[in-house]
Amino acid sequence: MNKKLCIALIMLALVLVVSCAPAPTAPEAPVEVPTETTGEASVDEVATDISDAVDIGDALDASELDDVDSILADIENI
Repeated sequence: MNKKLCIALIMLALVLVVSCAPAPTAPEAPVEVPTETTGEASVDEVATDISDAVDIGDALDASELDDVDSILADIENI
């Protein structure tokens, strides 16, 4: 009975480890932005704004939040 319990616990631990592992992410394909202009200033300005919105991913980088998580973990341990 002990062997079965040990095997079951080991299998459960393996399932937990595998389920917590980060999933591989595929690289994002670059977005192609047309470079054509219509000749109308207002339409071209909107097109430029839309093109600039493609680069918003860099501004929304969440890598700084890792530091916050470690600080919060330290606070919880107090």
